[in-house]
Amino acid sequence: YGDYEVLGVVLEKYLRPSDSILQIGCGNSQLAAQMYDNGFRSIHSIDTDSVVIEEQRARNKQRPELVFLKDDATAMSFGDDSFSAVVDKGTLDALLPPNATPQQLDSVRKVFLEVERVLKVGLGMLSGTGFCYEFTKWETALLDFPCPSSY
Repeated sequence: YGDYEVLGVVLEKYLRPSDSILQIGCGNSQLAAQMYDNGFRSIHSIDTDSVVIEEQRARNKQRPELVFLKDDATAMSFGDDSFSAVVDKGTLDALLPPNATPQQLDSVRKVFLEVERVLKVGLGMLSGTGFCYEFTKWETALLDFPCPSSY
């Protein structure tokens, strides 16, 4: 799904080092650390796997401003308007396989609702997901997702 070498150009185009950034579904990705090393400081990364979160915390002790939390992107514990940007490298791909069930579609809707809720008004989400392009039949379903009220 790419690291900073691949994604850095896009991240630097749309994000400022001063932004408060949330990475959903961080897994064992090095992206938050690479962003930190390139000047981004306020990064919260979440994943549902507590083992992964503990590994990330241990690996990034020398990056004190990075925060790794066990949390679920479909029901986040953050308050409204908490972040300037949300970054996703593949969580939505994992939640939406080609033959998605109604429950899986509902999970994706919940992620978008949560992203809208935690984002400050007028700001956005950068997603490295490929399902918009790969699974054309889901494109219509994506149009049903609510957009932030500022649009």
